[in-house]
Parts: sequence; structure tokens; C-alpha cells
Amino acid sequence: MIVWACSIFGLLAVLQYLEPPNRSLAWISVFDAGHVPLFGAIALAVFQFLLATPLANRSRPLLYALALVITILIGEFSEWLQIGTDRNSDPRDVVNDAIGACSFLLLAATRDPHALSKSSIGSKLRTTCRIIALGLLVIAFAPTAQVARAYAQRAAAFPALCDFAGTWETRFVTTSYAHLEYTSLRDESGRVIPVAHVQFEPVRTAAFTLLEPYPDWKGHSADGTGHQRLRVVARSELDRPVDLVLRIHDRRHDGRPSDRFSRRLSFLPGLNAFSIPLAEIQAAPEGRELDLSAIRRLSLFTSGQGQEEGFSLDLLELRLD
Repeated sequence: MIVWACSIFGLLAVLQYLEPPNRSLAWISVFDAGHVPLFGAIALAVFQFLLATPLANRSRPLLYALALVITILIGEFSEWLQIGTDRNSDPRDVVNDAIGACSFLLLAATRDPHALSKSSIGSKLRTTCRIIALGLLVIAFAPTAQVARAYAQRAAAFPALCDFAGTWETRFVTTSYAHLEYTSLRDESGRVIPVAHVQFEPVRTAAFTLLEPYPDWKGHSADGTGHQRLRVVARSELDRPVDLVLRIHDRRHDGRPSDRFSRRLSFLPGLNAFSIPLAEIQAAPEGRELDLSAIRRLSLFTSGQGQEEGFSLDLLELRLD
């Protein structure tokens, strides 16, 4: 009994103290999915603990059900402990905890001769339990597979940092006090171009942010010469200029304004194209070079004494040349 109790507390310690190396989408996804095997193992430890108590004389299905309930309560309690902390509580973790516990207990029951008989009915129940367990595991790990696919599509799209088609990049794009809509327009040749229509609200700082652009901007281009410039193309239907600040920082960014690249871009009525040398981006931080092989964030945001009224822009290109 003591061994299994220590196992439960040890697994909970892993949950409580193990931190991802960084807050990237990839690591967050891995840690979210990690709740499944972790609470699966906790559920099995709880079940073994119950077998070492006087409850062992009860029916096995009842013990499996009790182990499931106890494990789910442990998961909910662990999330409650995280409220107000840096880790934060996430309802998805509770769902993954329950899926892990249920799937592992179902699979364990199919190998337990005391839980399911060897009769034809027991055989059918065993098959049903395995199908349900595997189905739950597929549901639990599907988001991680989708994130991995998004990273692969991001790499395939490079040197485009966004394709504005409303597909893979939606996992990496966020807005603050701005509304984003993926749409399209026709150029002068009649070609349909996907665009991101961004409506900036009338506040001091409204932003369009690419949280994790493809990180290695030092990679060679198709002609082997290497990428030289960041290209930003946007269309404004306003009758006046509007300014946005372009901000870029790398993985080593320490939060100081002087430790990143920042440049104010003035968008005039009509089509605007900006071409910014990567050498200037690299040389921007004070006292060091920005690491072009570890770009972490790119933002376009309003910055001033407040906007009297909101405005919108159509982003057409965000890519390296």
C-alpha cells in the first residue's frame, strides 16, 4: 500500500514541478498531451492501492470505477491548486486527465481475468473496452498531431511567414484590440490573393502578432544567396496615412525596448510595400546582434497618444526575399 501511495504522490510531483523549457506552442501541446499518460499511470496506481485495502473484496468493475472517480478528483484538485499561479488552470487538462485515467483503466481491465470473464460476452466486452480506450487516446492526442502538422506547414510555406489563407497560421497569429478576418481580393491581373483584413480598435496599442514565425531567417534562399530582406505588403483604403510599429525579437530577448528591432511604418492610402534589410534587423539590439536563427515574435501594432477612431489594413505579404 505504501509503495502505491508513494507512486501516486511521485507522479503528482511530476505534474506539479515539471515545467516546459519554454512557452512555445509545441511544448505547451506536448505538456497538455502528457496529462494523458501521467493520469493513466496515476489511475493504475490508485487501482493497485485500492487492491491493498479492505475494498479489494469488492467486485473488480466497482474498483475500476472507483479508481476512475478518485483519479478524476485528483486531477480537478491539482488544477484547483494552480488557480492564480504562473501555471494557470486549464479545463482541457481536466479532460485529458479523465481520458488518460479512463483509457488506461479500460485497457487494464481487458487484461484482468477478474474483471471480464472468458465467455463470449466477456470477449465482446473486452473488444469494446479496447476500441473505446483507443478511441479516447486518438481524441486526446489529435490536437498534438494537428500542432505538429501546423509546424510542418509553416516550414513548407517559408520564406512566406504567413500565407493569409486562414489555415496553419491561425495557430501562430494572435491579435490584441484588433479583429482579424481572412479574406481575398483580386489584383490588377485578376489573380485572387488571400489577405488578412485587420481592423484595429481605437486604443493606444492594438496589435497583430505572429507568435512563432519560422525561426531561422538565416537559411539559404532558393538561389543559394540567402535571404536579404523582410518584405511587408499591405493595402489601405483610408484617405489618410496611418502608422504602425513593426517589432521583432528573438529567443534571447530580455524585455527591454533596446533589445529588439522596432521601426515605425507609415501606411499611405493604396498599396504599400516595405523592404527591410535583415542586416538592419540583426544590428538593432543594443550591445548585441539579434539572432536571426532564433526569431521568436513579430508584431505590427499601433503606438501613439491614442487613436481617435479605428482603422483597417489588408495584409497581403509577410515574407523574406
